[in-house]
Amino acid sequence: MTYSVPASLLLAGEYAVTRPGGEGLALAVSPRAWVSLQGDLSSRGRAAFRRDLFRERPCLGVQALQGSAGTSHWPDDPLPVVQPVLTALTEILPRDIPDQNPPEDQPPQPGTPPRKKDPLWTITIDTSRFFSARGGLKQGLGSSAAATVLLTVAVLHLIGLDPLRNKPLLFRIAHRAHRLLQGGRGSGYDLACSITGGTIHFTGGDPPEWTPLELHTQWAATGLSLFSSTSGTPVKSSAAVEAFNKAFPPGSGIDNHALKRFLKRNNAVVEALRQATSSEELFSALARAREISRHLGEQIGVPAAAPIPSPGSHWQAKTSGAGDEQIIIFATGSSREGAPEDYPGESTSLTVEPLGLIREEHP
Repeated sequence: MTYSVPASLLLAGEYAVTRPGGEGLALAVSPRAWVSLQGDLSSRGRAAFRRDLFRERPCLGVQALQGSAGTSHWPDDPLPVVQPVLTALTEILPRDIPDQNPPEDQPPQPGTPPRKKDPLWTITIDTSRFFSARGGLKQGLGSSAAATVLLTVAVLHLIGLDPLRNKPLLFRIAHRAHRLLQGGRGSGYDLACSITGGTIHFTGGDPPEWTPLELHTQWAATGLSLFSSTSGTPVKSSAAVEAFNKAFPPGSGIDNHALKRFLKRNNAVVEALRQATSSEELFSALARAREISRHLGEQIGVPAAAPIPSPGSHWQAKTSGAGDEQIIIFATGSSREGAPEDYPGESTSLTVEPLGLIREEHP
């Protein structure tokens, strides 16, 4: 059994989405990450896994494929995402879960029975395309969020719940797990984007809210092409959010006038991006969003400056999320294969993935 989710990029709303009422726009993009399950997937096997999960001793192995960043085999190797997901599952799920998956009571496939110390179930998560081919660096595509969603998907399937029919529950568990993984931080926009696909409007809160949009189809209809550049400096999201929290301490609420002004400006530009009906309107809104990011980056010490086009250029650029490691470029008059000639740096074509979580036979 195999499931996949797309990568995610935050076009606007960085940091704002970590606060109640802060809005953002996110894109689900290529590449995709996959999870596959091996072991006894019969009704009896799922019941055994469910029993062992709530006894906090599932006979489980997790393999994480991260391309040139390497491969980890949990529990022999450290894999930080596993325990938060298992903890969130046991905190949120009731013990008497009905099995929703179709019967699969065929005899196990022939082979050597596992030794007692071997896992009875193995989950393989492949986020290798989210890492650079050289050096194995993250590319700012939401790899930890994708891994969290996929591991949650796999365990839900193993205990008999169909993740495609239980997306609100899937998000709730993955959001709890991701916050545990990130020390209590994390808006969840990247989780929502991976699960939903396409473009989404996200509003921070507890719980957060999001709405699927069709902005990607509108952009394509107006002749816009999207590209990305990874020429910036890798940024750890948790460290960037910590820097933002120092500048705008959580809990300051309505007394923090600077935070209120920031959220007002941010939400206004998000709305302008949503309502843009032409490339001119979109480019104007992107320029405003770019300046908000640049100014805030300077204020908190996390640079987020995107290239500025020359007069007459047919492109506009905006940093994605915290920092400048990933830049989204919108261009008119460019083919999908050809980036704007006057863009100051290397770029590659960016494809919006209209589908979020899907079940598929082969990755």
